Amino acid sequence: MLKPNTIMLGHTEDPTHHEQFCTLIKHLYAARRNVAVLRGGNQGFGNRERIDVWWSGLKGNGGLMKILAYLLQTNLEWQNAQVRVNVVADDDEEAEERRQTVGPILDQLRTGAALNVIEADGRIFDEIVHDASADADIVFLGMATPDEEGDYVTYYTRLHERTAGLPPTVFVLAAEEISFRDVLA
Repeated sequence: MLKPNTIMLGHTEDPTHHEQFCTLIKHLYAARRNVAVLRGGNQGFGNRERIDVWWSGLKGNGGLMKILAYLLQTNLEWQNAQVRVNVVADDDEEAEERRQTVGPILDQLRTGAALNVIEADGRIFDEIVHDASADADIVFLGMATPDEEGDYVTYYTRLHERTAGLPPTVFVLAAEEISFRDVLA
């Protein structure tokens, strides 16, 4: 069962505040609190028709992002929104494997999310995200853990530079293993 331990923060646009902000994220993560950082919410959420989730699995950030998208979709203003789960594959073979493995999992969850398998075709992830999510009304992306990145301030600043120009984006950091299947059970 999902515990009520997800903290929602608004992104600071002032780079001089990134160090303190990243310290807060590190402390929340160390306290085993999930963190969701919204950037661009002040620009509005378009028509509230499409929620894009960039997913790499049902546990960790992927599970939490899927839960947050599902909860958002239960809001009256978002109830008609399509949740699109984006998965990147290196080639045709991997794309078919993703369809065969991820598609049935999403169907089993019965949340109505649509699988969108995208072949990289030599493109970097940042380019793929910008191309595929330009028309989304909100985007969910996972963040690295503070343990994975030596200089978290540089990582965080770079993350925001790499995703500039996207629709409102929620950066998600799961501090616990979250299985979407367990939450729905």
